[in-house]
Amino acid sequence: MSQAVILGGALGLGVGCGFYALRLKQWAILWPVAILVLCLTGIGIAGGALLAGVGLPKGGDAAMNSATVLAMGGIGLVASLGVMLVVGFVQNATVRRPLLRCSMSLALDVIVVACLAWGYQSMVVRPQERNVTDEWWQLELQRRNQRKAELERIPEKYRHWTIPMIEAHRNEQIRLAKRGQSLPSPMPQDVENAIRNYINGGATSVQPVPDRARYAQLGDDSKGFRLWIALGWLAGAVLIPLGSRLIRDSGQ
Repeated sequence: MSQAVILGGALGLGVGCGFYALRLKQWAILWPVAILVLCLTGIGIAGGALLAGVGLPKGGDAAMNSATVLAMGGIGLVASLGVMLVVGFVQNATVRRPLLRCSMSLALDVIVVACLAWGYQSMVVRPQERNVTDEWWQLELQRRNQRKAELERIPEKYRHWTIPMIEAHRNEQIRLAKRGQSLPSPMPQDVENAIRNYINGGATSVQPVPDRARYAQLGDDSKGFRLWIALGWLAGAVLIPLGSRLIRDSGQ
């Protein structure tokens, strides 16, 4: 089990238990805060829906993206409300508050859990992904600088030469030497060596690739954190109230 899973489960359990305790002991403080958060959330949702809806009349990709955002947002909102109602019904058995208010106050839980998931993604996962990308870029930059240095060793007037051209000229020199004739070399030996090194280096120079295994691990950690913070919250928000009710009923 990864550290991300353990951290997510622990944070989710803490959020679930903590807000349940606040509903049980500090309702007079919690409910006004929940009303304020619900109002701000409603304004945010309405503004987001309005911005997404602006792209619908435009057609094309803009309309498709807007429709997707609205559909996914609507599904997420309905699912959140459903979970809040179910969990509120469970907690209301011990909290003894109006069911609708108890359920709506769970918006605090949902928002805190969502903020923790976003914070883990932005402050833990993304910096590590940038590190992987930076490591790859440093290797690629080193490769490019090495190729540039190899090319700069070749004078401009000789850069059109290729290894087959060099070999053809050498074969011609050998053929003429057998006849007692000579053919001057087209370039100094060090330039020929530089051309060979540059061309052969291009054939063997492999462009580095990002550490895909590390990317995959970071993706798994992110998914595991999101899953287990949700499960941990459900455990704290549902199992603790159920356990409290069972203990209370057995003591009566």
